[in-house]
Amino acid sequence: MAISVAGTLRRRPCWLRPSEAIGQHVLFLYADDNDDNTMPESFLENGNAFFEVRRRKKSGEVFWAGLSLSIIRSDAGEPVGLVAQLSEVTDRCSAEALQRLQSSVIENSYQGILITDAQERIVLVNAAFERITGYSTAEALNQTPDLLRSGVHTADFRAQVRDALTGGSPWQGEIVGKRKNGELFPQSVSISVVRNEDGRASHAFSIFSDISVLRAAEERMRQLANYDPRPACPTARSWRNWWHRPLPNCVAATVMAA
Repeated sequence: MAISVAGTLRRRPCWLRPSEAIGQHVLFLYADDNDDNTMPESFLENGNAFFEVRRRKKSGEVFWAGLSLSIIRSDAGEPVGLVAQLSEVTDRCSAEALQRLQSSVIENSYQGILITDAQERIVLVNAAFERITGYSTAEALNQTPDLLRSGVHTADFRAQVRDALTGGSPWQGEIVGKRKNGELFPQSVSISVVRNEDGRASHAFSIFSDISVLRAAEERMRQLANYDPRPACPTARSWRNWWHRPLPNCVAATVMAA
C-alpha cells in the first residue's frame, strides 16, 4: 500500500515533506520490523478505525501516534484507497522513555537498591548502594547478598531473609550489615520479588536505608534521660549523697555555736 497524499506529514519540522513520503509504502513509517504490517488491511471491511501506534519520524525518533483510518470506496462500493490521519500523542511515555524513567528513579534513589536473579546473584545496584556499603558496582555484581553479611544474626533469622529473596512472602525488618571497610551498620530493609509468567520468582529486589544516624540519636536520647551530660553538675543522686554525709568538725561546731 503506497502513499499518494502526505499533507499531514509536514506539520512538524522533523517529519517528512510530502515529496519524501509520496510513493513510499506505508511500512517505512513503522517503528519496528515486527509491527503488524497487515493492520490497515484488517480494517477494510469495517470502514474506519482509530488506535494508537508507534511510528518513526524522519530523524529516527520513535513516537506514539493516534492513527485514524477510513476507507475510500468506488461508486460500486469497492475499496480503492485508505485515508490515514496521524497525530502525535505527546502526553504518553514511549516504552523507551518509560524504561529511561525507571532507570533514573532507581539510580537517583536515596535508598540503596540491590537486585538479584534466581540464582541469588547480584545483577544491579544503584549509586546509593555504593555510597552506603562502600562497594562499587563492579565489586558487587555477580556476588550474593552475603557480601554484606555481618555475622551477628542467627541461622533462623538468615533463613527468613533468604526465603524472601527466593520467592517467599515479602519481608521487612532491620538487618545489621557490614560495609567494605568492616564497619557494622544497622539498616532498614524491604525485600520483594518479581515473578515471571509461570509465577516463579525471577528476581528479588532489596531496598534499604542506613539507619546508623537514627540509632545513634536514640542512644543519645537514652543517655540524656538517664545521665546528666554536664560533668561539673551533680546529678540528683549526687546531691542526696552530699546532703546526708557527715559534716566536718569545724563546720559542726560553728553551727552549734550559732
